[in-house]
Amino acid sequence: MIFYHIKQQLQRSIDENVFIDQDITNFINTKILKDGDYLNKYYKDFYWRKIRFLNNLEYRWEFAKKKMETLLEPMNETDKIIANLYTLPGDNANLLVQYSIDLNMIIVSKRAVERPYFHHKYPIAVNFARIGMEISKSLLKAVFFIGTQYKDELYATHKLVNVTKTAFSLGDTSCLEGFFCRKPDDEIPQRAKDLFVLEVTSGRFTFKCFKEFLQLIDANQPIPSSELDDAVTYDLLNLRQGKRQPGLRAFDNMQLFSMVYMQNYCSLLNGHYEPFKAFVEMEATATERFNLNWDQVPMLKKSFDCSETRKQCEIIL
Repeated sequence: MIFYHIKQQLQRSIDENVFIDQDITNFINTKILKDGDYLNKYYKDFYWRKIRFLNNLEYRWEFAKKKMETLLEPMNETDKIIANLYTLPGDNANLLVQYSIDLNMIIVSKRAVERPYFHHKYPIAVNFARIGMEISKSLLKAVFFIGTQYKDELYATHKLVNVTKTAFSLGDTSCLEGFFCRKPDDEIPQRAKDLFVLEVTSGRFTFKCFKEFLQLIDANQPIPSSELDDAVTYDLLNLRQGKRQPGLRAFDNMQLFSMVYMQNYCSLLNGHYEPFKAFVEMEATATERFNLNWDQVPMLKKSFDCSETRKQCEIIL
């Protein structure tokens, strides 16, 4: 339900945004956000943790070598799903949710929908701030970064006449540069800036989706396109009861969402490495991302009645 709700809200936001070229809007909705078969029947059969007994280095290398050779050969849909689900160590191995270009599919790791990360009895705010945020970020990344790669097809079919025209823009990134831990004269890579904008956009968008999700639950309205049986109700899923452990009862849904959301950016990093992380990994540090979200995602401060202290950047969605 979380996935289908976020996908539908993203499609609606793109449709209603007057700043996005109509041809690109139509293309995104038909190529990236179209309804498809979001398969998961291979998860249990090829669950990566079940083959962790391959501790012997020689056999592990033979397994990895065989897997890499498979990637060089023409693959059917099953092979592509498995290749994306169970990547080689060091190759997106820690991603909970990712977008596959070849399959046009959001692939959710099994560990992303099981304890301790996710459970259907957790408060909806906790689950939405975790798996919802991952899904939102993956969908937005597909729209922002992958969507621009498809504009050549529009040129080839004469649907987009002006080849010098920017097909899809993240928005102005200059307002975010003050969040980087760096010297004023350093040049921040554009990809790091774009990922920074993606961080803000996905944060704002996920908050908006969560708020609307709660409204649908309160009104007992179904999630569009969720393909749930009519017999499955919010009460059956324990989404309307609001049961919580004693320590969480003092917080409302938005406050709990904010706290879990900000936990993503609570980590330690060597202070000497911080100024160089954007150049080496093309990604901001946890401290930078924490400060960015706290300042640029309005609902975080509003949920705790904190005043806004910085001008909000203009983001496309």
